[in-house]
Amino acid sequence: MAKIFDTDKGFKKLIKEVERIGRMEAKAGWVENSSKDTRREAGITNAEVALSVINGNLRTGQPPRDFLKNVENDKGAGYIRLLGEQVKTQVRNYTPKNRKAFVQDYRKVLTKVAIQATSDIKLELKDNTGRYRENANSTIKTWQSKRRSNRNASKKLFVDTSQLINSITSVVK
Repeated sequence: MAKIFDTDKGFKKLIKEVERIGRMEAKAGWVENSSKDTRREAGITNAEVALSVINGNLRTGQPPRDFLKNVENDKGAGYIRLLGEQVKTQVRNYTPKNRKAFVQDYRKVLTKVAIQATSDIKLELKDNTGRYRENANSTIKTWQSKRRSNRNASKKLFVDTSQLINSITSVVK
């Protein structure tokens, strides 16, 4: 590996590739303008519903539940550690001949981390451990009156349907 960095040219190529992967990002959650973000009800998106769940709703008495912040606090360090280990391995194995593979491999790692984050968010939304405050009676009555399938809604219910959970996705740019 020392021969690669003996010249300024080889080192500059490595730096250029590292800068390129530094601009890549992974997002997990509700992606704007995607088919998964639209809801059956006209005029509202899943991202707006998620924002309402996170911040709560004074009108209906729904308490705030910042599940995204909890996932970030609980799992974020693990995501960063995984990315760091992968970059260290990639730099160790770097040769000017595998420059394209360097970026492609990092994209694969970011994709895996984004998928794991998506899974963690979905699990957090299904949380029944008592970590979040229960729904207000007015919220439950509103849900029960909207759909026949919600007739058995309870205070433990975190979101009104699985539509919000199923709309969580990830993107790597």
